[in-house]
Amino acid sequence: MNNIHHTYPKATANAIDCLKVCLKRLEKGIIELQNGNIDSFMDIQRQQNIAFANFKALDYLASTQGQDLNLIEEAKELVSQVMKLQNKSNTILANTLSKHKLQLEKISKGKQGICNYKQSAKIIKFLTKT
Repeated sequence: MNNIHHTYPKATANAIDCLKVCLKRLEKGIIELQNGNIDSFMDIQRQQNIAFANFKALDYLASTQGQDLNLIEEAKELVSQVMKLQNKSNTILANTLSKHKLQLEKISKGKQGICNYKQSAKIIKFLTKT
């Protein structure tokens, strides 16, 4: 790993570091999501969003200093990787939530069936008393 702080101005180097943090957090979040740890994924996702917000602020600061991250190959590659992983995590999350929704619907139908059974049992009990 090269020392980018000697290659680029400070704001640019820090922006690239933020992208690397985003990438690592997305990778970790995807693993948590694939393991079914949605709460852990959401915590990591919040941290990743903070890192990306820091990147955007540093990108703006770098642009005020005459640096354009869109012209730096390393930054372009990192942004591309972040976007790909973000799309992957969004897809996995949507699939996971869809599975959970189906499970909740099954539970709800089962619960409704139990309630219907209890209600019909009360009616039968009432009718047999009279």
